[in-house]
Amino acid sequence: MRHYFSWVLVFSVMTLYAQVGEWSGRPELARFTPPFTYTPHRTDPLCLGVECYNVAAAINRGRGFADPFVMETGPTAWVAPVLPIVFAVGLWVTDGSRTLVALLYFALQVAVLSAVATYAYEEISRWGSRTLAGQRHFVAF
Repeated sequence: MRHYFSWVLVFSVMTLYAQVGEWSGRPELARFTPPFTYTPHRTDPLCLGVECYNVAAAINRGRGFADPFVMETGPTAWVAPVLPIVFAVGLWVTDGSRTLVALLYFALQVAVLSAVATYAYEEISRWGSRTLAGQRHFVAF
């Protein structure tokens, strides 16, 4: 079990490194983090996907799954339901704070990516990581 938690820590640090350039809001860090280029879209940690966030705000206001754009447009099927619901729960928990929702979303990203990478590593280890084929599969992942 100790081995498992060490890999969770390793993959969490790797995920944090990969995300720090995007979430820092500092363009000068872009050259040190993937994809090693600067674009204006990378440096807005509060963007959260505009349509998804607007639908989440509508859910939080009690309007239901509606209004993906700035104006009230009514019920929508413009975006997939999972991310707006996650954002709506975050808005409800944080009492409408966009900054705290962004931080919760960042923590959720790190947790999910670390869990998936750890699961992949454990599965490959179970197949026999001593074999070259198992190691190639993990590197390809």
